[in-house]
Amino acid sequence: MLYRLTTFLLLAMTCPGCGGANRIEDHRGDVTRCDLHDVELQEGVVPIHYGLPGRLSNEEVNALKRFPYANTSYGGGCVVSEDSPKSAHVRFCPKCRESEASWNRDYAKNVTKPIAEYMARIDMFIMNNDAFNNVHVYIHRDETRTVGFEGHVGSEFDLARLKRLAEEAKPPKPLVWAVSVFK
Repeated sequence: MLYRLTTFLLLAMTCPGCGGANRIEDHRGDVTRCDLHDVELQEGVVPIHYGLPGRLSNEEVNALKRFPYANTSYGGGCVVSEDSPKSAHVRFCPKCRESEASWNRDYAKNVTKPIAEYMARIDMFIMNNDAFNNVHVYIHRDETRTVGFEGHVGSEFDLARLKRLAEEAKPPKPLVWAVSVFK
């Protein structure tokens, strides 16, 4: 009896559509060697992330070429249900993972942190000024990561003042503007 139960559970976890969210999908593929580092790929289990991925900057696209077999997660697509698997069995290159971890640390220090610090500084100006109630500050994801402003203000004077305050707060990169005057 214990043998049958164990066999059933193993089949349920590996059978597509049979084990629900507890199954581990096989996404190892046919590649067994990292052509960048010339090492044998290892096997492991990683989380599956569902949803539409954000747009990558040119810097991020170029970085991915430096660690093509890191495979620290797997993209599960946009459609997710209660029985969608949460993990994937993949092959990965340990040297690619080291490169990715190093790049992530540098990116957080040099890009993400300065933008977050700038947004915290500028949010104080916007929240404490009624003229800017309809202005939203966001992280602009396009060619490069920077800060964007969108919304509207009541006058040309308010728009000029907002732009002056935004520049005085010392943005880490050029700003993106989509703020209009609405009377």
